[in-house]
Amino acid sequence: MASLLAVASLVWAREARADVAFGGDFVLAWPAPRWPDSPDSTGLGLRLRLGWDPGLDKLLLSPEINAEYVHFRSDSSPSRAQRLMAGRAGLRLGYKGRLSPQLLLHVGYAGREGVGGAPLARLHGLTWDIGMGLDYRLLRWLSVGTEVLYHAIEPRGLDVSLRWISLSFHGGLHF
Repeated sequence: MASLLAVASLVWAREARADVAFGGDFVLAWPAPRWPDSPDSTGLGLRLRLGWDPGLDKLLLSPEINAEYVHFRSDSSPSRAQRLMAGRAGLRLGYKGRLSPQLLLHVGYAGREGVGGAPLARLHGLTWDIGMGLDYRLLRWLSVGTEVLYHAIEPRGLDVSLRWISLSFHGGLHF
């Protein structure tokens, strides 16, 4: 009887599948309040990411890497316009289904500099972000979604910290 149950579970078991995911995000960003070195206006950007899903049944546990560029214009002065560039590695953790809520955490290296010769000091250092996402799987190989993240750059040896909040809309391809 036990042998029959074991064979039946193998025959009717769902196919386990690992996926590689490539995604692109359109990013809207706002300075975090009460952080004087943070940007003084809204920003627009792009994030590209590459991740791997090991194929667990209902648990999404996906390591990923991403590269991000955000351009912050300035309402107060063109000389305060800045761009942020970051490279991060992190993890998505969530429920895997047609609708997939997720928690996200990334750590990496980032820098800020002025745009078009703006006299802003270049800052580089540790960056991290934390947030939530929601993906909707349109097809087995195509998803769309949104994320809300809180970001920071912590330059080493300086008493400044850049903080911003982003909302992104993305599409993903799963192979």
